[in-house]
Amino acid sequence: AKIYGNADPKIEFEVEENALLSGDTLQGKLEREAGEDVGKYKILQGTLNNKNYQIEFVGFDFTILKRAIVVKPDNKTIVYGEDDQPLTYQVVYGNLLDDDLLDGSIYREQGRNAGKYEIYADQLKNKNYDITALVGTYLIEKREITLSAKNVSVVYGTNEPLIPEITKGTLAFDDKLVGSLCRTGGNDVGTYPITLGTLEADNSNYKFSFEGGIYVITPRPISVVANSVEQFYGNAEIPLSYAITNGELVAGDKLFGSLTREQGKTCGEYAILQDTLNNNNYKITFKNGTYSIKKRELTVVANSTSKVYGNADGKLTYNITGVLTGEKVDIKLTRTAGENAGRYDIVLASGNEFENYQIANFTKGTFTIEKATLNFNFMPQQVMFDGNIKNYVFDNVKNLNYTISYTDENGIAVAEPTNANNYVVEIKFENNQNYLDKTYQTSLVVEKCPVAITVCEELFLFSGSMIYPTYYTNKDVYCVVEFDGEDAIEVGTHGYKIVVDEDNFCGEFAGTLKIIPVPSFENEFGDKIDYLNGKFVDNEVIKLNQITDGQSLKNAKNAVKRVLKSQDINCIYSFDANSEEVEKSTYKVALKCKNVDANKTKLFEVGNNGKIREVSYQIDGDYIVFNTSNLDFDYYLTSKNSTIKFISILGGFVAITALIFLFIKYRGKIVMFLFRKRGKAKQDDGTDATLPVVEKVEVQQETKVKKPKKVKQAKKPKK
Repeated sequence: AKIYGNADPKIEFEVEENALLSGDTLQGKLEREAGEDVGKYKILQGTLNNKNYQIEFVGFDFTILKRAIVVKPDNKTIVYGEDDQPLTYQVVYGNLLDDDLLDGSIYREQGRNAGKYEIYADQLKNKNYDITALVGTYLIEKREITLSAKNVSVVYGTNEPLIPEITKGTLAFDDKLVGSLCRTGGNDVGTYPITLGTLEADNSNYKFSFEGGIYVITPRPISVVANSVEQFYGNAEIPLSYAITNGELVAGDKLFGSLTREQGKTCGEYAILQDTLNNNNYKITFKNGTYSIKKRELTVVANSTSKVYGNADGKLTYNITGVLTGEKVDIKLTRTAGENAGRYDIVLASGNEFENYQIANFTKGTFTIEKATLNFNFMPQQVMFDGNIKNYVFDNVKNLNYTISYTDENGIAVAEPTNANNYVVEIKFENNQNYLDKTYQTSLVVEKCPVAITVCEELFLFSGSMIYPTYYTNKDVYCVVEFDGEDAIEVGTHGYKIVVDEDNFCGEFAGTLKIIPVPSFENEFGDKIDYLNGKFVDNEVIKLNQITDGQSLKNAKNAVKRVLKSQDINCIYSFDANSEEVEKSTYKVALKCKNVDANKTKLFEVGNNGKIREVSYQIDGDYIVFNTSNLDFDYYLTSKNSTIKFISILGGFVAITALIFLFIKYRGKIVMFLFRKRGKAKQDDGTDATLPVVEKVEVQQETKVKKPKKVKQAKKPKK
């Protein structure tokens, strides 16, 4: 068990003796049903377990007991006729937890007459508390009143009734006085005391004080008025005075005693009372005056202040005069709305009403919002030339007014940077409402666009003319070729460098160009042929037979037949009879051959600059068919198992393997074929190779577009 509000104690458990094997224990802990109010809750097995045992759990109740407290009503005291005071109580023993409350109410014995009444708290309830209620006392004290006999002035022989007067205190509810006053006997002019007589209240709820009256024969009546007074809060008290407004005093007479006023030091109006002002020979009719305490006047001067745009407002301060020593008056200030740079009035805010003070004089202050200093960090930027305008890019300028200008590395102003250069960027902020003028400088680097240069490094045959490397670029730019030494004309190795020569692009490639000597070959009939010129070296055995139509070659319509030793090779071609310049850009060449194996036969092309490349072809029956754009190129047909191999000796090259060549060269008038050298080529396995034999050549026009003239590449001057 536990007391309501206390922490749960640890819930212990017992295991039947000898139920657990030696060393075994139960893991986990017991739990109970949820709840914190007073009552009983089941104790549950919770996480208590051991996987090696079947547990039979016998639970008990977890009891939350009521929390003991002692409650005592607060004693109350009132005067008969006053309103009842609210009944309250205190917890005198124990305590209520957190936000717990007691339901029900306390009450007292009924009655309004003077006396003692008990206050009970036995109706206070809370299910979680055991409440012991003590008894309080409600005391109604007798109401004090002062009775006096009204002074009576009569002419001798005249009787006047004696009327009691309450001079201090009042009757409560609808109570009335019972009985009458009396005085000592005598009717002569003089003064006689008036006594209480049989006068008493109609109940016992009053405590009487009686001031005997004066029965005056032939008294003199007068009217007295207290003079009203005004003063400021905190100033010295002004003496009280009065005036007789009706009747007069006999010469030499005076009124004795003094006036008084209601107590109070704070601002307001207080009644001026007669107090002890009197004279037994006079009947005084007194009229109260008014003692006014006005609010003390203050003079407030708001202190001017400032801040920088964007910062929070500081506290508004002021100077004040008129506050009494030891007292404090907090003045609330505000300023006219606005957050832009400028001047704003500091004025009085609402809520400056004070009990004893008033602001009589106020001087406004000035709140100045000064322009802020810009604090940007414009980092240098790098971009790549692409032909477009490359402005310096930035944001976060808060819609500010600014201008941006550019100057290249030569100090020349540039309206819109496009070309590769190192630009000085000047960003000038001016005429902004809330910020001071400021100029920033940074840089914008437009880098040259890199160009990739791709060169096909191959062997070139000596041609006697200037040879340049063949290359292409990924950009449409102008490049120059610079050789390390002499121009690439002679046989040998020539170092070179290809350099992009444009302001907005960069790129460079270094390589070597090799020129090999031109060998001569023998066809299968033993004729030595100069490869470069396409001529027989030993003799002029190449002759044109009679043209079939008896006309010259220029005017031939169909075919010419040429004899190479004992072989007849037919070359079929066509041309435009109206022009000496052949207007063909694509040609279809058909070679009629024997012993062609597509897996073992290769076709090679040698361009004007000596560049060698393999050409693809198709087999159509007995024909090898391929396309060419220039009949000035040389073509070689060779077995796949026969190889072309050159050995460099002192700048020269010697052919050392068996070759099969088909050399086709069309130079306007001559068509020539080279056949393999005598002897047989060897295959990879050492056996003789079966080589293709060309029987017929056909050249057909594919398109009829005028072939452009060749433009010789310009040679760059040496540095």
